Amino acid sequence: MDLLALALLWPLLGILLTVLVALSRDLRPGLWGVLGFLFGPLAALFAAVSPRPQPAPPADPESAAEIEPAPPPDPAQDDRPRTPCPHCAELVLIDARVCRFCGREISPAPDTGAAEPAGDETP
Repeated sequence: MDLLALALLWPLLGILLTVLVALSRDLRPGLWGVLGFLFGPLAALFAAVSPRPQPAPPADPESAAEIEPAPPPDPAQDDRPRTPCPHCAELVLIDARVCRFCGREISPAPDTGAAEPAGDETP
């Protein structure tokens, strides 16, 4: 009877002690609980003398800037010709076929310098 009680209490005591020690030392309690089941209270001793995990270094602000998307270009600084969208009145490029604000199709602007009037010729 004494051997059966020892066989049952040894892993349970190991799990309990090891998880408590792991929690107090910021270790992974699930992993140490398994070790406590396998090795009993000896795993709690190992957890008590194991080094604490090092905190992660702070994120480098330069690398964080690389991840963030670039801001949209400022239309005031862009010298490409723009015209208002006929649907939402936002300024879009003259060559645009779809408005980037409302998503509707835009009819192309008439080509002003492609053809000259035919009745203006002189002999």
